[in-house]
Amino acid sequence: MDLTSKIRAQMPVVAADGRQVGFVTRVQGADGVRLTAFKSGHGFEHVIPLAWVSDVDRYVFLNKGSAFVAANWQAAPAGRAWAA
Repeated sequence: MDLTSKIRAQMPVVAADGRQVGFVTRVQGADGVRLTAFKSGHGFEHVIPLAWVSDVDRYVFLNKGSAFVAANWQAAPAGRAWAA
């Protein structure tokens, strides 16, 4: 079973340094994960590459540190967040 098929909405996303960087919104296409990160109580959606995912169990674990993730994630396109 590949990692993509294990990723589910609302799973916590944890960076390599152990810090949580958000929650999965959904897998976006064949190569990205859309996640919601919270700052000052407001959720902001971002997209990270599936290549950053190292393991999936109850959490989605990344192979990049939280500072790298926050500096390099892409803002999610506006619109229908749950469209396939």
